[in-house]
Amino acid sequence: MATLGYRLKRKLLKLTVAPVLGRKRAWGWLAQRAELHFHQNNQWRQTADFYQQTQVLFAHFGFGPDAFDGKTLIDLGAGSRLRTTYFRNAKLVVIEPLADEFQRTIPWCDLATAARVFSTAAEDRISELSGEADGVVSINVLDHCYDLAPILGNVAGYLKQGGVAFLSFDAHDDTDLLHPLRLGDRSVEGSLAGTGLVVEQKTTGLGPLGPNYGQGRAVNYWLRRTA
Repeated sequence: MATLGYRLKRKLLKLTVAPVLGRKRAWGWLAQRAELHFHQNNQWRQTADFYQQTQVLFAHFGFGPDAFDGKTLIDLGAGSRLRTTYFRNAKLVVIEPLADEFQRTIPWCDLATAARVFSTAAEDRISELSGEADGVVSINVLDHCYDLAPILGNVAGYLKQGGVAFLSFDAHDDTDLLHPLRLGDRSVEGSLAGTGLVVEQKTTGLGPLGPNYGQGRAVNYWLRRTA
């Protein structure tokens, strides 16, 4: 019986882990290459409209420019141009898996203006950031990742006690090359168990900017680290 139980546990583990490993490989070999190409050829991020949209977006979500004045703010999945420069006098920390490539190949990339830049996947823990952040902001990122649970665990680990995380993303059941992760209310809130993060507020849509970023409906979470 013990041997059968052990074999069953191993089989269940394989069934659980295999999809994640498959998504990670596809994300690394395909999705990230497509993301790099997308940003290298993106015209909109070079225009003033990108920052104007950012101002409208954060104002709609209730964040003033001084919300993180003198505080450490992590931009999780920053992309090739920072939205978080909206926050005056914030110490910006970038976590972006393509940061090195963006800085090397995109002349208008502004990630170097942040205090610290980590060219690291959101799923990988950065130990030196443990308990360092007053806030974490992530805009239109999570459905571009490959494994939600470790990301939420990392967000909790980076925040100081009482720190806030604002996560805004498109929730959808279908996937494609640039959106490999299926996301919904149940998957997000189910992954919060044991993280020490609690949901303070949840909304949908982007106000005057419409219902979504491009795929599925936009869902917005305000999370507080309480433990």
